[in-house]
Amino acid sequence: MPDGTQPEHFNLWRVPRIDEGWGSPEQLPDPISTDHEEFYPSLTTSGDLYFTSDRPGGLGGEDVWWAQWTGEGWGEPANLGPAVNSPGPEFNSLIAPDGSIFFFTSSRVPEGTPEPASLAELNEVMTGPGNGRDNIWWVDVALIEGLRP
Repeated sequence: MPDGTQPEHFNLWRVPRIDEGWGSPEQLPDPISTDHEEFYPSLTTSGDLYFTSDRPGGLGGEDVWWAQWTGEGWGEPANLGPAVNSPGPEFNSLIAPDGSIFFFTSSRVPEGTPEPASLAELNEVMTGPGNGRDNIWWVDVALIEGLRP
């Protein structure tokens, strides 16, 4: 933190650009920064913010949230729902500057994953996507458009 103390939890910060270069770090205001964890931000050129948080209202663990830029600040964050989030952790969201592609990391295991019957099948499951380890996922931004008011 700017005063040298250790934070109790993670929050999102910004550093404003000023005539002389850069200003002092500022924690993003409510409703973005809370008493919960907020991290891994990604912004569009229009100012919409995507980030990970363990705030209430999620599907479990750490979820990806979206907050629309209003011109004066960010609106109330919305959970991106089950097409992005799972009972496990999701994080590292990345949105294209124009808002046209969306990537994130998830540790999900797809429903209906069969139990491996041999060492070869176990190896295939454990080295393939959806293995319960961190994998990169992509969703069409049209999914996110459905969240807009």
